[in-house]
Amino acid sequence: MKYGANVFFNQNPAAMLPTRGFKDGDELRITPIVVFPEAESAQAAADQVFTLLNLDARPNRFIERSVSVGDVIRIVVPPTFPNGEGHFEWFACADIGWTPIKQPKGAF
Repeated sequence: MKYGANVFFNQNPAAMLPTRGFKDGDELRITPIVVFPEAESAQAAADQVFTLLNLDARPNRFIERSVSVGDVIRIVVPPTFPNGEGHFEWFACADIGWTPIKQPKGAF
């Protein structure tokens, strides 16, 4: 399935600490990069986005940092037909893997 993905960089430097990570209320800044991974699940799509945006040759290497602990990824899950609706799934980057979260305050 083809997903859409947006990355929100956490603006709180303490969020990068593995013992802290993302906290609701942290200031997030959306990046201009949009990724469309092909994956089996929303979490697998988040894994692909993380891998892509942490390569030395990543598409945003000249304008953005890599994805780190405390950052948030919004996965756009497309509708399933004939009667389904699309939705967002949100993941906070943890020191190992992802933490599913609700839509953060201030994120759209």
